[in-house]
Amino acid sequence: MNTLLLFAIALLTAVQNIQEDKLLFDGVSLQNWEVIDFEGHGKISIADSSIIIGKGELISGIRWTEDFPKTNYEINLMPDVSRALIFSAA
Repeated sequence: MNTLLLFAIALLTAVQNIQEDKLLFDGVSLQNWEVIDFEGHGKISIADSSIIIGKGELISGIRWTEDFPKTNYEINLMPDVSRALIFSAA
C-alpha cells in the first residue's frame, strides 16, 4: 500500500512538472510581437499563416515581447530563397 501511495505521489509530481507548449505565433496576428522601428524598415504582414518581414532600406525585424524560453525550445524558419535573408535567434 505504501509503495502504491509513493508511486502515485511521484506520478502527480512528474505530471505537474511537464511544461505545456507555448505557441509563439498563432498564424493570424502579431500578438506578443513588436515591430522594431528601424529607420526605413519594411512592411510587416501576415499571409498564409506566416509572418512576412518586408525588405526595408537597410534592416527590418520583429521581436518577442514576452518571456522567451531559455531551454527546450524549437523555432522553424523557412526563408524565401529568392531573397537575401539573415536570421538571428539568440
